[in-house]
Amino acid sequence: MMVGLNRPKATVWQALGFASVFALLMVLHVATWFVIGVVMMQTFVLLSLGGVCLSINLWAMLHAQSMRGLVLRLGHRVGNLRTRTASLS
Repeated sequence: MMVGLNRPKATVWQALGFASVFALLMVLHVATWFVIGVVMMQTFVLLSLGGVCLSINLWAMLHAQSMRGLVLRLGHRVGNLRTRTASLS
């Protein structure tokens, strides 16, 4: 979100660091489930969710401009879709 809004780099890094801490905590928490033997579907879902969050944060840190381009393209598509669906009613 901060990358798409073209916020200053310091603000983006602060938000990414904050979000990454919580994603990493979730991954480490789920890792403890593996240690004690709680292996269920929720274990893999939460581990995947934490991994995706960390990956997106890493992408935003390393390649902010490419992420911003994607966010802007998606925003234009959503705007076009809203316009088309509004004209149907």
